[in-house]
Amino acid sequence: ILMFRLWHPDLTDVERKALQFTYDCLEFPGLISANPEERFMAERQAEAMKVFPTTTTLASSNTKGGFGGSSSSTTTKKKKKKGKK
Repeated sequence: ILMFRLWHPDLTDVERKALQFTYDCLEFPGLISANPEERFMAERQAEAMKVFPTTTTLASSNTKGGFGGSSSSTTTKKKKKKGKK
């Protein structure tokens, strides 16, 4: 079976949710576990993957500033090349 993770525009909401559940089960097999604790944890993991992080969440977890850089801004000066004599 070849499956793409795309939605056809004519799919109903129920069909989209069914396909999303199938895709989630591929990522988190615990979703179909008979063990309630394992299923609970898999449901929380699947939900967490669908939440876009907010700026405040990123700021509290990243003390270095954006993209792993330092929080202070630094400027670099270009060195002047010596001309040929």
